[in-house]
Formats: sequence, C-alpha cells, structure tokens
Amino acid sequence: MTVVRIARHCNERCVFCNISSEDGYNQYYETLEDVQRYIDERKPRKKEIIEISGGEPTLNPKLPEIVRLFKKNGYRMAIDTNAVRFADYNYTRTVTREGLSDAFVSLHAANAELSESITGCKDTFDKTIKGIDNLIANNIDVTINFVWFSQNKEHLPDFARFLRSRFGGKVELHLSVIAPNFTDRVEDFIFPISEGVPVLLETIEICEKIGLNFKVADICGIPLCFIKGHENIYVDPLLLFVPPVRGRIRDKVKGLQCRDCVHFNDCAGVVKEYAMVFGTDELVPVTTLSTKMRLLYSAARSPITLHALRFMAQRLKNNAIRETRFRLNSFLS
Repeated sequence: MTVVRIARHCNERCVFCNISSEDGYNQYYETLEDVQRYIDERKPRKKEIIEISGGEPTLNPKLPEIVRLFKKNGYRMAIDTNAVRFADYNYTRTVTREGLSDAFVSLHAANAELSESITGCKDTFDKTIKGIDNLIANNIDVTINFVWFSQNKEHLPDFARFLRSRFGGKVELHLSVIAPNFTDRVEDFIFPISEGVPVLLETIEICEKIGLNFKVADICGIPLCFIKGHENIYVDPLLLFVPPVRGRIRDKVKGLQCRDCVHFNDCAGVVKEYAMVFGTDELVPVTTLSTKMRLLYSAARSPITLHALRFMAQRLKNNAIRETRFRLNSFLS
C-alpha cells in the first residue's frame, strides 16, 4: 500500500493525532498536477493500493478528480477518512463513482460523548456513522480503524458489539495502537500492553461469537508475543504470511531478548516512546514453531477466519458492482 497525502488539515482534532503538515516528514500532493507528477516520478506498482490520506482528504476540493486520475492510470484506491463529509450522500456518490474502492474510517468509540471527547469536535459522531452508511450504500468496502489508547482502553469490547449491531457484517474492525510521538505527555496516552491483553482477548472472543472480522495492525499494532494462539488476526486473518517489517519501521524498538524470538523478522516491536516509559521487559520471546506455522494453526481454529472469508466474498461482490458501474458511467460520458 502506498500513502499519498492530498490535504494538510483536518475537520477533527483528535487528541492522539500524530500527523502534522509542518513536521517535514510527510509530502503533500494537493493538486492534479502534483498527483500526476507523483505518478510519473514515483511510478507506484499497479498491484499496490493507493491510500489517499491527509490530514482529512475530503477537505481537498479536487478529491473526485484525484480519484478519477488514479483510476485512469489503473490503480485501486482506498481513502483514510473520518467520513464526516461522507454524511452528504450526494458528495459520497460523486467521489465513489470516480473509482474509489475502499474506505479506512477513523472511529474510536461507540457513543457520541466518548467519541467527540477524543476527536475534539461536537456533532461529528452521528455524521461519521451516516458517512459509513453512505459509503456502504455505494458499495465501498469499509474498515473501521479504532485507535487504542488510555481513554478508550476498556471500551474496545463494547465497540466491537456496537459495530456488529449497527452495521451487521458490512464492516470490519481494525485495531491500531497509539503511536505517541506527538506529545511530551506520553504517559497520559499509553498503557502497558500486558494490561490491555485481557481486554484484547475478550474482544477477540466477542468477534468470534458475533461474526465480526477483526484484525490488528502490524506497524501500529500489538507485538506478536502478546497474541499467542491468535496470530491469524495480525495484519489480516486471510493473509497467511506477514509482510517483512524491515524498511517500514519508523521509531520502533525491540528488547535484546527479541533476537531469540521466532517472530523477530515479522514483528515491529513497540514505539520508542512506549519503551522509554515501560521498557521492553514484558516482550517475551516465542521460541517454538515459526510465524508461518503459528499463523496457519491459529487460522485453522479461529471462527474469525470464516468471518474474514464472508467479508472477502462481500468485497468481491462490491468490486464487481463498482467495476460494472464505472465502465457504464465511462461509456455514457
């Protein structure tokens, strides 16, 4: 997946946001000319998904045209968004008809009070929920990104139940652990991963029972040693290998003991700010079997594999509808 940032600003002010237009790390492609230059110079592989991000990319008035440009060049596109602007059905229809396929929607609580205390903006929770509805109605594959930190740590199981009851099997849950590289008050946002494991295990059990596809991020996620027996949810329940993390790790560390772990080349470790507060002693090397074997074994015994297969079938159906619609619209225009 290749990230292309097209907007510097956002219409929410999440307390944990670690993206800044002034950090000098990210580049922004805000015009059609910028995007065309990116395609010509970077030449991303056609099999990669272009992840349109920001800031909040829906704030760029050229978003529909940017989506069309990537589609014309043969790319599949996902969008990182809080979905607030997608509460407008006509806007959603305009953007999605240009060739968008996936939406990675930020939502961090199951109620307006907690959600809006996290996003720093009133009257956005209901808009995000409506935006998700509109994306689903336009055959977009929706993944909900829940950023896990101190304020919503205990809320994760209820959040999983909420997603299933509100959206059925039409969304999947993606867990990202906070990367606190934005503040000097790191201890206000992070918690020992070992303390969160019981909550995580409860959530996995709930997802298995209620039929919700659940996956944990690799780079912004839980070290593999904390999810023994559930390794299949690492990255994706249907991906029976872990993409190498070397070359993709930014500000992540491991303990010296991790060199003896079978997951050493597959696990990103923890962010350096976490290690500065809690150390790395709680990372315990796994020394039996390989990552591949553990993925296969956990996938074979987990109901989440079946939920992931159902979600994949839905993706294939949506893709067929989108492609037919796009070709028809192109022909008519």
